[in-house]
Amino acid sequence: MNSAKLNFLHSLQSIGFSCLAQGPVDSHIQSVLKSDKVYSFYALIGNVGGEFYPYLQNKNMGAESLDDWTRHNLLAVSKNIKADVFFPFDGPPYINFQDIALVSGSYFRSPIKLLIHKKYGLWTAFRGIFLFTQKPQYLQNPKHEKASSPCISCVEKPCLNTCPVGAFQLDKPYKVEECRNYLSSPLGKNECMEKGCKARFSCPVGIQYQYKKEVARFFMKKFQKL
Repeated sequence: MNSAKLNFLHSLQSIGFSCLAQGPVDSHIQSVLKSDKVYSFYALIGNVGGEFYPYLQNKNMGAESLDDWTRHNLLAVSKNIKADVFFPFDGPPYINFQDIALVSGSYFRSPIKLLIHKKYGLWTAFRGIFLFTQKPQYLQNPKHEKASSPCISCVEKPCLNTCPVGAFQLDKPYKVEECRNYLSSPLGKNECMEKGCKARFSCPVGIQYQYKKEVARFFMKKFQKL
């Protein structure tokens, strides 16, 4: 591994982030970006599990500060690597990061609509995307391996029957209001709000990357404030 790639990976690891997917910018991704500037390569950045949380915690920052913290750190990295950086929380118009992730071949749509990574399961979150007008030599084109969703071989699909209010149903929209109302109830505050989404934790893929209790609580609070 060359020094440029090591420096790139280290700059991400030093703030608890990872490169979740990378590849050439095709016409579809270019249209998703809603930008007049033409790019040739992208690197999708985010957290795996709660790897970022200790860095945020050291700064004594809450859920409402996560976006500002992310912007500050990824802008600094982008200057060093001579890339533009876009964020999922900037808008409108908002960039559909899920569309880009699905094109990468590393992500698939799960039965509960969340994207599932073939290795990390449901335990990643997109925080930004680096865009290059010329492909950096230290970033490789993805191998075109035929991959299938890990959900296909999951017979029981526990994610569909563990939600206390049945917010997730196959081929039906996510019942967001039922979910929010439950999280605001006394029982919901002691269960999903405190321990994390039961449907998400029931997934058998990437168990080793599951959020710890304090990280799950952090994200549930952020979700309730949206």
